[in-house]
Amino acid sequence: MQGLCLHSFVMNQQVLSIPASRSARYRRKGVQGVEALAMLLPTLLLYAALLVLPLLIVAPLAFDRPQLGQLVVRWDGSLINFERLLASPLYATALANSIGLSIAATLLTLLVGFPLAWQLARVQSARRINVLILLVLAAAQVDVVLRLFGMVALLGDEGTVNRLLRASGVLEGGLPLMYNRLGVVLGLVQLCTPFMVLSLLGALRRLDPAIIECARSLGAGTATVLWRIVLPWVRGHLLGASLLVFGVSMSAYVVPAMLAGGRVPMLANLLYEQIMGVGNWQFGAALALLLFVTACLVVGANQYLTREARA
Repeated sequence: MQGLCLHSFVMNQQVLSIPASRSARYRRKGVQGVEALAMLLPTLLLYAALLVLPLLIVAPLAFDRPQLGQLVVRWDGSLINFERLLASPLYATALANSIGLSIAATLLTLLVGFPLAWQLARVQSARRINVLILLVLAAAQVDVVLRLFGMVALLGDEGTVNRLLRASGVLEGGLPLMYNRLGVVLGLVQLCTPFMVLSLLGALRRLDPAIIECARSLGAGTATVLWRIVLPWVRGHLLGASLLVFGVSMSAYVVPAMLAGGRVPMLANLLYEQIMGVGNWQFGAALALLLFVTACLVVGANQYLTREARA
């Protein structure tokens, strides 16, 4: 009887301890949520100040009638700026250039950056990989204007490449590598390659080399290893890095300005011209809203394509 009472007492204590432990777990989760919110608060405030607030100004400003030099939202509710966008072939060409050249730059950056990241990921020495990562970071840290001046010296009509081609007798007239769409794409690739490499390097280094060695021992070639093992492993990072490169290319202003000389219209350049050159804030806001909507569509497409990789 005494043993039965003791057993009953223990069971009751366990039943009573379930709500207590559950409430303690809920309290612990609540504390963790508050701590996470406190850690994210500076970032949230920064995004609110630099992204949300400007967007709240730009979006209604795009629906006001143009009034040069006026940066005041008048709530006109007019579509005249978007009608101008649709009516002028210049802006349709600029939108097509922005999207097409950004896609071309993304694909070419992927072709250049993935092999480089793959070779860096295979380096075993910690000292060597640190030095190589510092070199990639150094390439990204150098001022973009200085880097593009180097591209001008390299790709110009009297640049290094054309001088070598003429000196070797391969092409007497040289190649048109600048002031066209090719020059813009090459400049964007040069600008974005470090982002692609750094985005892929971490995922490639986490891939166990034993898996690749096992596949090779079973007769898989390099193409099979890349297609069946490496690419599925980095698929999510690959799409994320491509999205980053596409976004940087879409919003790039300095690259088309320096390497195309205004001969290749792009939305970012026309946006800068309308606001800083003409003072038409309303039409510039419409162009900015068009860029923003395009970026949102690309992000949505990326989320749709990477849903299986995230799962």
